[in-house]
Amino acid sequence: MLGGVRRRMVGAYERLLEREIGGVPTHVAVIQDGNRRYAEKQGEEKTEGHRAGADTTERVLRWCGDLGIEELTLYAFSTENFERPPNEREALFDLITEKLRSFADREEVHDREVRIRAIGEVDRLPPRVREAVDYAEARTAQYDELHLNVALAYGGRAELLGVARDVAREA
Repeated sequence: MLGGVRRRMVGAYERLLEREIGGVPTHVAVIQDGNRRYAEKQGEEKTEGHRAGADTTERVLRWCGDLGIEELTLYAFSTENFERPPNEREALFDLITEKLRSFADREEVHDREVRIRAIGEVDRLPPRVREAVDYAEARTAQYDELHLNVALAYGGRAELLGVARDVAREA
């Protein structure tokens, strides 16, 4: 019963957003923040907040595809996140690894021709995360309909270096 009510409410909200937005942007960026606070309010472990955030991300990806948005950037793990307690950091690495692999294998990702790409200082991440990045990028490299950029180990310095590299390439 509640599931049906929730679906109708989400559908109505989506229609309202479509009317409010008007023209559709070509690129949407999402800073994934507040998952720990959400978990605390729910009386859950921080890792459950991160998992709930990752599940929400799947819906955002679907909305982008439905709306014709060409590029979605998810800011998933900043360089500041390396300072988190080891158990929380490792749980995040496990979740990122799991989600990258499951996204890359998801039928919907292939049907919608989503290309997954990691941006940031990926070489700073543990081997298991880098392997998941390589896997996701390889599985979706041939697609060009919707670009999903997952920002990992990113920060102000990484942004500046990226811009400098782009400028150097164009020169």
